[in-house]
Amino acid sequence: MHHDISEQEWLDYVSGVLAPARAAFIRSHAATCVKCARTLGSFAEWHDLMMQEGSRLRSALELPSDEMESFIADSVEAICAGERPGSRSWSWSVAEGLFFMRVLMEPICGAGTARASIKLAVERSTTRSEGGLCRRNWQLFVANLSEVVASICGLAAGSLVKHAGASLAIAGA
Repeated sequence: MHHDISEQEWLDYVSGVLAPARAAFIRSHAATCVKCARTLGSFAEWHDLMMQEGSRLRSALELPSDEMESFIADSVEAICAGERPGSRSWSWSVAEGLFFMRVLMEPICGAGTARASIKLAVERSTTRSEGGLCRRNWQLFVANLSEVVASICGLAAGSLVKHAGASLAIAGA
C-alpha cells in the first residue's frame, strides 16, 4: 500500500467496482501523483491483458477438448508471463489470484456470475470469508470454483478455471 491506496483498492478501481467516492479519490490522486499514475497504468494494462485472454478463450470454447487443453495452457502461460503491477516475486497474493480468476471468467460467464461463483467457492473452501482464503486452501478453492463454473458455464469454462487457478503460486501461510 502506498499513499493510502491498498492493492485491493487498485484492483477494484480498474475493475470498476470500487465505491464512487473512493474511486474519485484515486482518480484525482493519480492525476497529480506520478508514482500512483504509473501504478494505475500497470494495473489497467494487467486488467486489459486478462480481459483479452478471457475473450479469446470465450471464442475458442467450441474447440475439440484436445485442442482446448493446449489453447488454455497457452493462454494461462501468456497471462502468467505478463508482469503484474507491484509484483516483487513469482508468487501471487490471494487478492491478485482472486482478481485474476474473476477477470478471466467475466468474458466467459459474465461479471455477476463470475463474482457469485467466486463467492460460493470461497464459502465452500474457507470459514465463509475471503479473509480465510490463503495458500493452504487455494487448491480446494480452485477445485470448488471449477466445479461451480463447469455446472453454470460449461465444461470448457470449468477446465479453464481449473488450469488457470492451479497455475498460480499463491504466497502466504
